[in-house]
Amino acid sequence: MEYPVDVALDQQVAALPEGQGWWYEPKPDGDRGILWRRGTVRIQTRSGRDATEQWIDIATAAMDLPPDTVLDGELVIWREGRTDLGAVRARASARGRRMADLTARYPT
Repeated sequence: MEYPVDVALDQQVAALPEGQGWWYEPKPDGDRGILWRRGTVRIQTRSGRDATEQWIDIATAAMDLPPDTVLDGELVIWREGRTDLGAVRARASARGRRMADLTARYPT
C-alpha cells in the first residue's frame, strides 16, 4: 500500500444491510485519519493532505507500532465525557504557535 491512499467513505442509509459478512461500528465526531508507520509516521486526512504536524502527539505515540502498520480511523479529542468536534477542527486547521497551544490544551 502506497501513501497517500483513496479512502472509502461512509454513507447514510435508511436501514442497515442484513446477512453474513457485514460489520458495523459507530462513527464518533472527529476527522478521518490514515496513519502510516513506515520508517517514520505520517497521518493522512480523508482528502489526502498530510496532517502529521497537527496530530504530532498521535504520530509520536505511533512510533511504537511495528513498521509497515497502516491504521484507518477517526481522529478525536475526548473532553468532559464525550468527543469534541470543535477541538478537533481547531487543531486540524491550526498552524505554528497556535497549533502547539491547541495540542497542549486538547491532547488526544
